Amino acid sequence: MFPFHLARHERCWLFAPLLLLATPAIAKPAQIPGQPPIVKVKRPGVKPYWLQVFDVDAKDVPLTGDISVAARHYSWQGQTPPAGSVTVVVDCDVDVADGIRPCVNRTVVDKDEALARVAVRQLMPRRPSFPTVPVLQKDQEKWLPDPLSTDKQPLRRVARFTYRLDPADVKVIDPMRGPLVESPNLPELKGRFSPISYPAAREAQGLSANVTVECQVQEDLSIICGSATVDPPEHARWFAEPVRQKPIFWRSAPKLPDGRDARGVRFRKTVRFMWGG
Repeated sequence: MFPFHLARHERCWLFAPLLLLATPAIAKPAQIPGQPPIVKVKRPGVKPYWLQVFDVDAKDVPLTGDISVAARHYSWQGQTPPAGSVTVVVDCDVDVADGIRPCVNRTVVDKDEALARVAVRQLMPRRPSFPTVPVLQKDQEKWLPDPLSTDKQPLRRVARFTYRLDPADVKVIDPMRGPLVESPNLPELKGRFSPISYPAAREAQGLSANVTVECQVQEDLSIICGSATVDPPEHARWFAEPVRQKPIFWRSAPKLPDGRDARGVRFRKTVRFMWGG
């Protein structure tokens, strides 16, 4: 008669391969031959994700036109630019609808984080693209970041390149010298006029305010606005900054309605925040 303990031992060996086959493999994006490796990134306080980095030559990164006087001015945020050029290495996501998400700093000369932020601000309106980065593979699409998925570890494909800051080119018209124009001779503004968001701060909910900024048309017809006046003044801490930063994408028509050159003129613009929640 076959011993019972041997039969039980044999059944264990039969079940072991089945358990191995049933254990699910850890899902991850497939490595693409000839491309940089895909690695898992774990950082404190950040959801883990997969990362693939493409080192890109800066000369292969086309930028949309030259950066405007206003965009350059806003990027420095009141800082004093250094005398010479500075290079910053940045990462930009490549698989998103508009070509990029906000680029992030990797390294900067002398570890100056303030200059890193300047580079990132300048890249946003220039909308870089990365034609040398291989197109997304079909089986990689399911790994793209999904805001509705909380358990998936997404894949970020990143272009890493060097961006040069040329602070010597910052030239702003003296805002105290330009003539102040009023309706009906206000400059015709063009550009991207996305809505100005109501402040997200809980303390601002239920409040209303009128925000007036004094702006000036620059030599390249871009617009720079100065400090904001808020009515009532006690609401300034929530409502002033969203309006002051918005003109970065504005452009003026070359001529005023009365035929004068628009360059250098000053004008005032008022935005009214009305709480409707």
